[in-house]
Order: sequence, then C-alpha cells, then structure tokens
Amino acid sequence: MPVCISQLIHESRRCLGAAMARCRLHQICYVDQDELAVVMKSRRSGSRVAIFIGNLYLMLQKCDVEILATDEWIRWEITVQNAIDRADGVKKTELIADNSHTFTRRHVSGSSLRDVLKEDRYSEEVKFSAIGWAVDSLCQLHHRSADWGSGVNQSVSHGDATVNNVIVDVDLQQAIWIDFDMRHLPHVPELDRRADDLRALVFSAAACLPVSRLPRLAETAFESLNDRCLQTRFRDRLTNEWGEFNTFQLAQAPLSWSAKKLLTELLLKQEAV
Repeated sequence: MPVCISQLIHESRRCLGAAMARCRLHQICYVDQDELAVVMKSRRSGSRVAIFIGNLYLMLQKCDVEILATDEWIRWEITVQNAIDRADGVKKTELIADNSHTFTRRHVSGSSLRDVLKEDRYSEEVKFSAIGWAVDSLCQLHHRSADWGSGVNQSVSHGDATVNNVIVDVDLQQAIWIDFDMRHLPHVPELDRRADDLRALVFSAAACLPVSRLPRLAETAFESLNDRCLQTRFRDRLTNEWGEFNTFQLAQAPLSWSAKKLLTELLLKQEAV
C-alpha cells in the first residue's frame, strides 16, 4: 500500500479513536469511609447500550478485548484485587454498595503515569523510572492467577494497560494497576495477552513524550522487561500483526503515523535480554 494511503488511513483511524477515547462509561467520586479514603466507581446511565455497541465494534475490529458488563466488571475487579492481595500477603478493603452497581476500593496514592509524563515538574529521570516501575508492575500482574468464570482459571492480564490505568507513587518508587473494566477474551493465549498489554503501555507512553525521547523509551521498555519469551512475542507481533494499528489501538495511543512507525522501528532494533 502506498505510504500516503497508509498515512491517510492511520490519521482517519486516529481521529475516530480520539472520539472513542472521550466516551466515559463511569462516574467516579472520592470519599472518606470509616476514616479510610476510598474511590467509588459506578457505571453511568445508558452505559449498557454503549457497552453493547462498543463490544460489537471491537468484534468487527477483530480486537482481543471486551468491555465487561456491569456485574462481571465488579466481580472481575474484586477477583483481580484478591489475587494481588493473596500474592502480596496483604488484605485491602474492597466493598460493593448494596443498592447500586458501584465498586468501592481503597484510594491509591500517587498520580497516573500519564500525568507524571505530562507534568514539567518531574525530571526526565523520574519519568523514565516511572515507566520502568509500570513495566515491572505489569509483569507482576501477569504472574497472578484468577478465576475468569466458566471454570477457567488462568493468569491475569489487563486488557487496557495504558498510562491512564496505572498509578505511580514517585516517593515510594512503585506503580499499581487499576481499572479492570475491560478484559482480554479468555481464549487468547497467555503470551499474546501479555504482549498486547505491553503494546498498550509502551505506545500510550510514547503519546505523552516528545518524539526525540522515543529511543530512550524503547530502551527503557526492554531493559525493564526481564522476560525473553515475552520480548520475542512482542517483537513478532510488532512485525506481523501490528504494522498498522486499528481504531481501538489508536484510541489507547493516539500517535501520529510517523511517530508510530519510528517507535516500532526502534523497538524492533532492541536486543532481547
């Protein structure tokens, strides 16, 4: 396909993706409950129709993810958090409101990785350290197992692992993943799910950085990823499946055609470690 046609297709998808990214299924409020700061997250009215249309579109786009219906979303949020708690040997407060489809969880201190990368008050060193913490935390998440329903128990993946859905605490030098309202389809192979999460994180981070910093981003992503099998599968998918991003992928990471192409080339040049 001629380059100019590829650019036009990419930019049209990016515009549509930007419109998709503005759609909000949830309303969120922060409250104090029994002297504990918590976040209450509930689905907006009309979300059921939006979820149906969204999942139909994702299916037509041949995406490996789905938006969870309200009951399953709440069950999955609790299931994943319990899996993390068991692995970490801690117990955190998780509640469901009795009279509404609301998920309540402990407030996580810090800022989204997107905000850290966008804010001038953080140095470049802190920003790239934060990306490394997010990659490391994502790998830890991938090694938790949970009940996916219908008798399927397997490793966890995020499904929408963008810079918006990971909270970074710069003081503690750690990152915590949140917002599990989307999920990979259960039949997708484990390594493919993990590679897709890594794609969402790396490319959405690139959308928050100057093009001149993309070489360092590619280096940081591979240096933080101590999984040779995942590195190999990630490179395979970049080469054979992700030559062009679909609308959903561009909603996650609204990169220009040239920036997406450059980052792909830089990532493929990285040596597996």
